[in-house]
Amino acid sequence: MTRKTTSVVAVIVTYGERAELCLRVVAAAFENGVSQVVVVDNGSQEANATKLQQAAAQDPCLHLLRISENLGSAGGVARGLTHAISLKPDDIWILDDDNLPRGDCLKTLLSVRSAINTDFQDAVLYCYRGSTRINDLKSAERGTIKRYGQNTFLAFSAGSLLIGKFCDRKSALPISYPVIRTYIGPYGGMFAPRTIFESLGLPREDYFLYADDHEYCSRMVRMGVDQFLVYSAQVEDLDVSFANGNGLLDLHVSEFKVYFQVRNHTHLGMQNIDCRLCYEVNKAVFLLVQLFRVRHSIMCAPRQVFKRLRLILAAISDGENGRLGRRNRVTDVER
Repeated sequence: MTRKTTSVVAVIVTYGERAELCLRVVAAAFENGVSQVVVVDNGSQEANATKLQQAAAQDPCLHLLRISENLGSAGGVARGLTHAISLKPDDIWILDDDNLPRGDCLKTLLSVRSAINTDFQDAVLYCYRGSTRINDLKSAERGTIKRYGQNTFLAFSAGSLLIGKFCDRKSALPISYPVIRTYIGPYGGMFAPRTIFESLGLPREDYFLYADDHEYCSRMVRMGVDQFLVYSAQVEDLDVSFANGNGLLDLHVSEFKVYFQVRNHTHLGMQNIDCRLCYEVNKAVFLLVQLFRVRHSIMCAPRQVFKRLRLILAAISDGENGRLGRRNRVTDVER
């Protein structure tokens, strides 16, 4: 296959037994025109690592970084960005190992950046993932700006809940905001000039997993870096790894995921509090809503539900008090 000469390096972090998914994304990235791909093998099993090693051995433009243990998304992306920056590309495109770019996704990103560059130099762009991320859909349809709300708890606001109950919820609205400003976004689909990543530094590894991408975006906001969601640059999520189900108290969701999600988003949300009482009210209502959603489980398995609740309360306390890093007491090792 003839490779395009666009100086874009893609960074993909993979783990577990996901080599087939990852290599599909690698192939799609090359088809989109990236010049090189950096794959970070984040402590995957030997059989999985062998598949990645075989692919890298056949392609000098595929750089494989093997890490002996899973360093979480923060550590994995940090290693990938460090290597990508060393290759001196014009731009870096971060993709999850299940983010399959649709059509001419990269070409669209480059075209949009060129179109807005006069007014917004070196903007960070995000691919649209509305099929799995409702906030992307709301942004493109309704112009809802993605950001951390003031005094919210895990993005929850009791006032917004009440408004949502009484407002008419329209569906299948036309796309009215094909390019819209945002203040937060995921690693998966993040596209920016190399110089922006150099200025931002690396993700915070003490976040380990979840919200480290949003913390990264918060640095962009403080630095005055413009960020935009681009509807026509779409990626398809091949695997939805964190479905909330009945909420954080759903016993089918891993304790590992719940702990880091709650702790890190709590810690990051502390930056946006100017009314502690409002924050505490939102937190209390949020927890009551979570209990209501699993009311049947409370009747059937009360000990397990309240054990999960204690884990959530511990995660909140750790987040509010800045106790970060990988916590050994969370023994479920599934990402």
